[in-house]
Amino acid sequence: MPSDSANDFISGLISGWAQVLVGHPFDTVKVNLQTQSQYKGAMHCVKSIVKEDGFLGLYKGVKSPLFGIGFANSLMFVTNGYFKRIIADGIPDEKMSIKQHIASGFLSGCVMPIVSAPMEHMKIKLQTNHLSGSPVKYKGLADCTIKTLKSGGLKGLYHGFGITLLRDAPSFAAYFGTYELVKAGFKSLRKDNFHGYSQFELLMAGGLAGVACWLPCIPQDVIKSRAQTTGMSSLNAAKEIYRLYGMKGFYRGFGPTVIRAFPANAVTFVVYELSMKTLKKFD
Repeated sequence: MPSDSANDFISGLISGWAQVLVGHPFDTVKVNLQTQSQYKGAMHCVKSIVKEDGFLGLYKGVKSPLFGIGFANSLMFVTNGYFKRIIADGIPDEKMSIKQHIASGFLSGCVMPIVSAPMEHMKIKLQTNHLSGSPVKYKGLADCTIKTLKSGGLKGLYHGFGITLLRDAPSFAAYFGTYELVKAGFKSLRKDNFHGYSQFELLMAGGLAGVACWLPCIPQDVIKSRAQTTGMSSLNAAKEIYRLYGMKGFYRGFGPTVIRAFPANAVTFVVYELSMKTLKKFD
C-alpha cells in the first residue's frame, strides 16, 4: 500500500474513534427523534433514554460505529486522498482549488455507502432496540447482524443503500469543500506570517465542515432512518413522514444533528491532522 494511503487509513481510523466517543450520544438522540413520535423534543428524548437505560443508554449501538466509523473514516480519507491525487494530477494538495476539493469529496461520497449503509442500518436497529414496540430484540451488534442477514440476506443488510448514496455524495462534497475553504480563509488572514495552521483553526475548519455537510442532506437522512427502522422503502418512508409531520418532518432531529456535528468533526480533523503529521515523520 502506498505510504500516503496507509497514512490516510491509520489517521482516519484513529480520528473516527475520536468522533464516535464525542458524537454518539447526540446521534442516539437524533435517531430516536427521527424514528419515534412520542418525544416532545431533544431534551425530553434525552431524559427518557437516561431514565429508562441510564447514561449509557445514550451509547446504545456504539459498538457498530466504533468498528464501522473507524473503518468508514479510514475509507473516507483514503478515497478522498486517492481522488485528490487523480484530480490534482501532480499539483500539491495546498495548491488545489476549492472546486477540486469539492469534486474529490463528491466522489468519495459515492464510495462511502458501501460501508456506511449496512453500518448505520445496524446502529439504528440497536439504538431503537429499547423501545417496547421494537419487533425484534437484539443482544448486541453480532446478534443484530446475524438476524438481519438471516431474515433478509445481503439485500436486507444493505436496506437503504440508495438513499444513503443520495445523502453521502452531496454531504462529502460540502464536507471537504468547506474544510478547505475555511482553512484558506485563515491562511489569507495571515498572508505573510503563515507557518502552518493552529489547532484552533483546524478545530474551527473541522467543526464548520461538519455542520456544512449536513445542510444538503438532512431530509435524506431522516428518510433513511425511518426506512431502515421500519423496513419500508425509502419512497414509502418519505410519504409516511410527510403524512405524519408535513414538510417539517423531514428536518426532525436537525438540532441534535447540528449540535453534534461541530464538536465531533472538529475533533475528527484535529486528530486526523495530528496523526498524519506524526506518521509522516516515519516516511
